[in-house]
Amino acid sequence: AAGDDARALLDAGIAQEPLLVTLALARLKIQHPRLQALLQHNLVRFLRRELANSGLFFELFRSCDKKTMLVFFCNLHRKDAALTRHILDVLAELGLANDMLLVPKREDIMMLDFIVELAIVASRRGMIVFESWFPGLLAELGSEMLHASLDILHAKLQLEAVRQRGEDKGTTACSSAELATMFKALGTAAMSPNNAANLKALYAQFLELADELQRAEGERAVDDGQIEKEAESLFLRLYRGELSVDQMADTLQDLRDSLRVGQRRTFAHVVQYPLEEFPFFDNYPDKELAITGQLVGTLVQRHMLPPASEPAIMDMLLKALQAPAASKSFHFGMTALQACQARLEQLPVFCTAVCQIPGFRQSAGMPVVALVQSIIGAALPASGPSQEAGAAGSHGGSGAEAGARADGAAVAASRVFLSVRPPVLPAVGEPFAEPSEDTRDKIQFAVNNLARSNLGEKTGEVGRLLQARHFVWFSREVVVKRASQEPNYHALYLHFLDALDRPLLARCILCETLVSIARLLNAESTIHSSRDRGYLKNLGAWLGGITLARNQPILRENVSFKELLCEGFRSQRLIVAIPFVCKVLEQAARSTVFHPPNPWLMGIMAVLSELYGQANLKLNLTFEIEVLCKALALDVKEIPPAAVLNRPAELSTADALAAELSKVALGAGSGGGAAAAAAGAAAAASAAAAAESASPVQMAVISGADITVDILGVLSQHATFQAADTMFAQQPTMKKMFFMLTERMIREIIPVHVSRSVYVAVSCTRDTIQKDFCGEPNEEHVHRAAQVMARGVAGALAVSLCREQLKSKLYLTMREFLIGHALPEAS
Repeated sequence: AAGDDARALLDAGIAQEPLLVTLALARLKIQHPRLQALLQHNLVRFLRRELANSGLFFELFRSCDKKTMLVFFCNLHRKDAALTRHILDVLAELGLANDMLLVPKREDIMMLDFIVELAIVASRRGMIVFESWFPGLLAELGSEMLHASLDILHAKLQLEAVRQRGEDKGTTACSSAELATMFKALGTAAMSPNNAANLKALYAQFLELADELQRAEGERAVDDGQIEKEAESLFLRLYRGELSVDQMADTLQDLRDSLRVGQRRTFAHVVQYPLEEFPFFDNYPDKELAITGQLVGTLVQRHMLPPASEPAIMDMLLKALQAPAASKSFHFGMTALQACQARLEQLPVFCTAVCQIPGFRQSAGMPVVALVQSIIGAALPASGPSQEAGAAGSHGGSGAEAGARADGAAVAASRVFLSVRPPVLPAVGEPFAEPSEDTRDKIQFAVNNLARSNLGEKTGEVGRLLQARHFVWFSREVVVKRASQEPNYHALYLHFLDALDRPLLARCILCETLVSIARLLNAESTIHSSRDRGYLKNLGAWLGGITLARNQPILRENVSFKELLCEGFRSQRLIVAIPFVCKVLEQAARSTVFHPPNPWLMGIMAVLSELYGQANLKLNLTFEIEVLCKALALDVKEIPPAAVLNRPAELSTADALAAELSKVALGAGSGGGAAAAAAGAAAAASAAAAAESASPVQMAVISGADITVDILGVLSQHATFQAADTMFAQQPTMKKMFFMLTERMIREIIPVHVSRSVYVAVSCTRDTIQKDFCGEPNEEHVHRAAQVMARGVAGALAVSLCREQLKSKLYLTMREFLIGHALPEAS
């Protein structure tokens, strides 16, 4: 009876709150067969979006236990291969598809069949190229995946044989091209004779099944005319009401993942159709145009657009929204935007561009406008009152946007990267505002036509039109629409800003750059979208170009690069942090101040070196670090790694260090904040004066008598002479004489060079320690660091100075000695 009550209670909970109950069952990892079956049944329903809030469910599941979620996906794939495409949809929405496909880890070998099937479906969608993906994976994992790959081939061929015999008509045929790619890659790999024999047998079976397999794929030539007719037929059914927008999207999803190339081409043609018809949308009937907008928005929301087509579709929506508010193109854009509202939060850069369109802001009564404004406000970093006031003024004090910024301040505590803090906007004596539409068009036209040949002319045009109150608007134009998207024109825009010669504008540009960087670093879409990561890298290069390349520092109060890398490591967002930092530091190669061995730069490089060696980075991230080192003429393997990654978060910030240093009594105790600051300043001034008046390092005088090592004993114990062993055995006196001369040369030559090496090492150590440890409160740490550095530098320098001179002097002395004892020179 109790069991029946429990089952009834569980069934009622699933009926009312399937998300919470299913998530609880998954986290408890219950092994009971009935509960396991119930859990898998609900997971399948969430995958197929038969239950509400499926996106929220998988986001919570990923946050709770990503590894368990992937194991569930693998088991579901092995039970029903038709679920693979739904699993890939979820992984793409969560931003995990790249982690699974681009750089599989060695511990994922047990799920290799699942990963390969995901790669095959992703290849059909245009996300990867399977012909290069599988050989690359084989080259990286090597012999560890050979056996698993052979098992995958065996299973696929067995399924295909069953299908061809007609025993299982539901089995989906696999692609002959994909199987051929796997056979070709495995055929070039080194393997044991047993594995080679198994591969040969599998290939023979593949050849027997190939003809029927190709017929199942429908590889016959399909002309473009037939593809166009099929696509037009789908649109006619949609416009006539035979298909709803959701049914049309489901049909397109089947075409996209189809084994037949012709059906995949039909899907591509349907996606391309709105792009080709966009210039004629003003002539479309209202009903058909609204349906087309809903379809485009649905494709965006479901992540159904191929990577090559999505940027063009998003640009088309921007152009549509830039049309007059009364035009049909504008209504098409708004309809599409409303249809993809759930995905807009993942596209902050797109939302920023949309929110700058006047016609869009004038439609403030529509829910999608408030949503976009709230997304932008949530992505903005926390700022001081003066910055918020300036930002509000730049939009003319719009109440809706002020509310959005208030929302952003409320959620700022959830930001991951707290190390990027934009400065306060400079005061210009009047509120910031946008220029009139006529002035804005003239400035934009001048910037659009900017070139090196007309730089002076366009600078004069913009300079006459641009006023101080327009600086914030112009900064966003330059940073968001130009610098983030046009890296090839960074140098031109920098020359343009130099020619304008507006110092306050330069400060606004820096502020807007850091605001955009903070927004992208903290946006979830940047992790999932390669386009947004590209924007972030472009802004990193721009930030380095306006600061480091011009010998201007990036203040720690604005960006703390070491802490940014640590935050990326702790939050598993190195895919965002490392490329950005590398792009900023690449500009140091153009600097006369911040190039190696600048201590600030080398400190950040030490953290990158630690990540390179210890963080198990993906291949693309290690490549970013290697490219940076090449630009700076450094070898990443020779950079001493830091030790900050495993340090607790509260101890790794510079603010914590500053707080600790402020507690150290530097003078006559602590007498309040002002007194402590005065005491610290006085101590620093006295230390600087003492350093300036310090007497220079005196070179020590060392003679041979100071060498207390038993040189003869060391030589007889450790020295080996392979070429002279026979001679020394025949003439023992010769060996004794050689050791005697060697000892004499050592006592004559080495003390001089040791004195010089010690002098140089102590001088360098004193200067370096005074700079790098000026804020170190622990005197023992300073002494230990000085000893380690002086010992290493003196030893290495002494060896390099002594080696060649000792060798040549010993040769000449030996020769003179032997000739003086009547030994012929020819001997």
